[in-house]
Amino acid sequence: DTAKNDQGLMEARIRQLKHIIDNAHVSEVEHSGVVAVGTIATVVDGDGDEMEFFIAPAENKVPGILLASPDRPLGDALLGAGPGDEVSYEAPGGTFTYRVVGVRVYKG
Repeated sequence: DTAKNDQGLMEARIRQLKHIIDNAHVSEVEHSGVVAVGTIATVVDGDGDEMEFFIAPAENKVPGILLASPDRPLGDALLGAGPGDEVSYEAPGGTFTYRVVGVRVYKG
């Protein structure tokens, strides 16, 4: 029954959101000069294209800013990198490499 399945999915999502809220904590990000959760990393790809990624869990997505979750390959590769560092990560489309050119604390 579709209605019963939809209700089950909704209840599962409610439990997931409740867990996120119950375990959330607000912390001040220290600017250490390296990529950390709560920072924005400016990177350049092999073609010379510059992009900015907000490093945060998916629940913290900000409209208009690309997200690199620390539990995904790109976010994990960027953590701890600083300006001048190159990072690579594997994705279904192959291996991707970025050069970090800047790091700043997100000031939402």
